[in-house]
Amino acid sequence: WTVPGAAAALESPPPAYSLPGTQETAMPTTPEGGPAARVELELPLGAAPFDLEAAVCSHGLFMMAPNRWDPASRALLRPLRLASDRSRSLLARVSRHPARPSRALLVSVLGADALS
Repeated sequence: WTVPGAAAALESPPPAYSLPGTQETAMPTTPEGGPAARVELELPLGAAPFDLEAAVCSHGLFMMAPNRWDPASRALLRPLRLASDRSRSLLARVSRHPARPSRALLVSVLGADALS
């Protein structure tokens, strides 16, 4: 499902994510193996210019495990482990908003069906 007022669902999430020296991790799925639910949040940017790529790279966020920078989609990915069920994880994805790249960020949480 999508948060009211948020942008439409992303065209397609990255197929998997991994960090150098680690195993590739599959995207969150439902118990039946289908794609996991996604929640999206639009974060408006202020009047000052903001460059997500520059912020992620200059502050070294992409080098801090388990973060990953995906240059193809220009998004920061981070798995989130649930405190209530350590065997489940979600994937948070932060990117420029596809419809308003200079005015908003898009935060997507894949696997949101695990949240209550």
